[in-house]
Amino acid sequence: IDPRNGAVRALQSSPTFDPMVFGGRLSRSDWKALPDDPLHPLQNRSLQGLYPPGSTIKPFLALAGLAEGHIDPGTTVFCNGSVVLYGHRFRCWRRGGHGFVNLESSLAESCDVYYYLLGQRLGIEGIATWLRHFGFGERTGLDLVFEAEGLIGTPQWSREVRGTPWYPGEAVSVSIGQGPLLATVLQLARTYSLLANGGRPITPYLVPRPHDEWAEPVVNSDHLAVVRAGLEAAVHGPSGTARRYAAIPMAGKTGTAQVARLQEGVDAEDLAPNLRHHAWFVGWAPLDEPKLVVAVMVEHGGDGGAVAAPVAAEVVKAALG
Repeated sequence: IDPRNGAVRALQSSPTFDPMVFGGRLSRSDWKALPDDPLHPLQNRSLQGLYPPGSTIKPFLALAGLAEGHIDPGTTVFCNGSVVLYGHRFRCWRRGGHGFVNLESSLAESCDVYYYLLGQRLGIEGIATWLRHFGFGERTGLDLVFEAEGLIGTPQWSREVRGTPWYPGEAVSVSIGQGPLLATVLQLARTYSLLANGGRPITPYLVPRPHDEWAEPVVNSDHLAVVRAGLEAAVHGPSGTARRYAAIPMAGKTGTAQVARLQEGVDAEDLAPNLRHHAWFVGWAPLDEPKLVVAVMVEHGGDGGAVAAPVAAEVVKAALG
């Protein structure tokens, strides 16, 4: 997507199907094969697939924390690999911990403990309010039908939909993009456009239309600069989660979204394929004057830095020549 005006430059969903099957007489068996396919090729995953965003949500928690005064660019947390909140141990993805991290390094290295503590301070109502402010939990307005809204879980939602009370620890999980929080790939592309274009909301489109007047920024420019620095360091910093692609002029965030809770001592690769983690990368290029935001999600692909980031890198190289 072009973050300057919302033009969708490419939109791809896989697995797909041969559209020529609808070009002539459609047999009953041909039709039955499509909706019965366990991989659901008729679902446009870019618009309709709902997935936990994982760590790709962290830049928006950071902006919320800065705006609410819960953190500043120098706020430092010591990560030893886990933290106990509400009587439950929440683990960082890096078993041995990250040591001392500030806001920039928490994004570059994707430290979970930093965001567990921030999520506790914001609370679920604060998290939900800010995520809606950035465009999560709503359709993007793309000129196609059947776009999914996403989900931002709240205490009211829990009572009405699940019929259960909300537990404080759920906000901690939501703060790293897990738990009752779902987004589409297009929503991530749209929200990262805010980060790329100076904080201005855009409406994605496929059919060319007159360019709207620029919307007013919805992000503080100083806060945005700190978050952008963290996302640049994720690719170009010495400890960034996507540092293997430092030769490419892009910035962004990796994400590895858990599908099933791992038991102690069980590796994600030991799970059944449909229970393995989703792999994410969302970012922009070039660094200083972004022309393209790329959002990649690989279902059950595993590690975002190893699986989704290289796809984004190939897209960026092709787009920028």
